[in-house]
Parts: sequence; C-alpha cells; structure tokens
Amino acid sequence: MFTCDVASIDLTPLPLLSKDIATNASLLADTPVTEKSLLGIPHWLTQINQDINRALERGVNIRQLVAARSGAIDELLIALFNWFELDKTDLALFATGGYGRGELSLYSDIDILLLSLMRLVLMPVGK
Repeated sequence: MFTCDVASIDLTPLPLLSKDIATNASLLADTPVTEKSLLGIPHWLTQINQDINRALERGVNIRQLVAARSGAIDELLIALFNWFELDKTDLALFATGGYGRGELSLYSDIDILLLSLMRLVLMPVGK
C-alpha cells in the first residue's frame, strides 16, 4: 500500500445529488431525457477521466492519479449510497480489487461488494 498527496490534482466536482432533484422536475428541465435519470453522472465521469489525462500530460505521478480516481469514485458511491437511502439499511458497501487497494486505473472496472445481514430477494423487473 502506498500513500500520496492527491490534493494537487484538480478534479471536476461531483454533481449535486439533491433529494430536490428527485421531486422537482423543473430542476432537470434543460437536461436531455436520456440523462435525467442519471443526474449528470456519465458526463462527470468523462470529465474526471479528462482531468486525469491532463494531469498525466503535465507529468503528475501515476500513483497520485490512480489514488485520485479512487477518491472520486469513493465520493460518487457514497453519494449514491446515501441518495438511494441505503445508509438506512443493513447493507454494507465494500470496494474490492484494485479499487479496494486505492489503485483504480483509468478506464478500469470498479469492483464493489454489497453485503447484507438479511437474505435478499430479487424482484422481477417492472414490479
């Protein structure tokens, strides 16, 4: 495990995930229909990758960049976990693989594990 200073990397802030957005359609009036349910997250992820690419071109240490990407994804997953009120359940969210080690390379997948004390029952789609 390594530690490094990621404060020197300027990343685009995560879009606001407010409960007001879920209940107030006017806040998303100018957002394309295909992105309304995604709250701008795909665009933000693209921006994060571009920010990291620019930092790489400036010669920022690769370890700082993978740690910064891991931190950005941490921020996103925590926000989504809270957005869907999973923090009020018995679920626990764990990062695994390279992401769990804080070494999330550009364009790599994001491995996570959700654990529950209770048996989870899958509901059919559309119900």
